[in-house]
Amino acid sequence: MTSADARSFGRTSVGNAVAVIAALGCECKPYVDVFTYRRWQAQGYQVQKGEKAIKLPLVRTVVSKDKLTGEDSPRRVLGSSAVFCRCQVKPSAS
Repeated sequence: MTSADARSFGRTSVGNAVAVIAALGCECKPYVDVFTYRRWQAQGYQVQKGEKAIKLPLVRTVVSKDKLTGEDSPRRVLGSSAVFCRCQVKPSAS
């Protein structure tokens, strides 16, 4: 992932933006100053030791073939995503 790719989003979630704003005690803005660990790394930053992630709910749709009918069977899978704000990262040493 390039640095430019790490700063762009194909889609956004109002619910996630509200959750991030509620969890932050700083002026960081969702989708501008808040990214996942891998997106921060792609931009040349490292999350500082001891920083705690903001957990966001994650719902994915997984499609699998039904063994009896052979039809696609979509189902929702719940999980979470961890994000960090600009205040929690520093430029990488490399």
